[in-house]
Amino acid sequence: MEQGYRTTRSKTTLFERRALISNRGCRMSAAKAFRNPSVPLPPSPPDVLVSRLDVTPAGPPRTDDSGLVGKMVAAVEAIQGPRTQADGVFRDLLSNDSESCIAVGGHRGMGENLWNDDDPLNLPNLWRENTIKSFLKACQYGITFVEFDVQVTKDDVPVIWHDDKMIFGSPFQPISCEVKDLTLQEFRSIGPRPIDKSGSLRELIPLQRDFTSRTTGRKIGEGRNMWQCFDDDQLPTFREVCELMPEHVGLNVEVKMTTPDTVARTDPAEVDRVVSAVLDTLSDYLHTGGTSRKGPIVLSSFDPDVVLELQKRQSDCRVMFITTGGASPHANPLRMSPGAAIDFGSRNELAGVVFDTSVLRKEPHWVRVGLEKGLKVLTYGLGNNDSEWVSEQSGMGVHAAIVDDVANMLPVLVGKWSGR
Repeated sequence: MEQGYRTTRSKTTLFERRALISNRGCRMSAAKAFRNPSVPLPPSPPDVLVSRLDVTPAGPPRTDDSGLVGKMVAAVEAIQGPRTQADGVFRDLLSNDSESCIAVGGHRGMGENLWNDDDPLNLPNLWRENTIKSFLKACQYGITFVEFDVQVTKDDVPVIWHDDKMIFGSPFQPISCEVKDLTLQEFRSIGPRPIDKSGSLRELIPLQRDFTSRTTGRKIGEGRNMWQCFDDDQLPTFREVCELMPEHVGLNVEVKMTTPDTVARTDPAEVDRVVSAVLDTLSDYLHTGGTSRKGPIVLSSFDPDVVLELQKRQSDCRVMFITTGGASPHANPLRMSPGAAIDFGSRNELAGVVFDTSVLRKEPHWVRVGLEKGLKVLTYGLGNNDSEWVSEQSGMGVHAAIVDDVANMLPVLVGKWSGR
């Protein structure tokens, strides 16, 4: 049985105790010294090490030649919420309305958590991706739909998580495993979790990540880093997201598989396990608590076999195929060609195809090809943080753009299109 979204703290499990062992050593010396001043602190680094660190006086305050102050102000304004209203500006996720502007979705809520190497402070991400707080904040900004990733735990509970691995514990001895190797209780014990009835959060077992750079779009290549956010939140289940999202907001549910890119097809038994768990949860929600939902639910995946099973086993939700279109390598040729993705979608009567936006920027004719096949064309990727490019996509016939920088993009797009 799933735990509630806000629960009181349970007893520490064996799994948690094992994870904490890796985090204990780096805290023990400091804790002893704090409690007992007679315990010596670790020795200072030798002079030769200090010289290598190139420690220099701070000097006079430098000028703000990087726009740092503006970024800090923008972060504060983002936390406070939008100043513009997006009501009626954007079309719905599955609408055939050709008069309204492109639908805009929030990628993992307010956006993917990236390594903020574009400013000297490297400010933390404001909201943890793929959490209720992030989704609700995106709704406040006026997005048409939220996009999020669903994986399934060892005990067959769909939860919200993107990465192939969960990395947690001490930065010196991190533990790494996949969601499918964890029970729901173990999954919920990692990262921020409620510690009392008020909902206060603490991180008993800290999360880490191999971050992607905000400036380059590639892994930063500096090893794992602690994953902390300004306004943090607990990792949710799929059922919780369905129940807590506003009923008018669309849900774009990516069913996430962790099959390596060097393997062409996922084990059919794993496809069956994951699809069954997702559809069982979704069906139960739609026929009990979700009977009044107005916002559409779209199911999608990069995995063609998952897409086919989602299409075959249910009729409540439309299904789309996601493709990199060759932007990143994969052993399955169907995932490497925009044309093959469109043919796959048309042949199997899917609702649409979701493209890496960089592919359509280089080869925009694929939008026309997809539309002629009766498919809706959607895009994703960091390139969608360019408001001019998103506006251009709207003119090209792209139905929806999934964006990351929701706090900055939505006010700009509303300002561009609200007068139309």
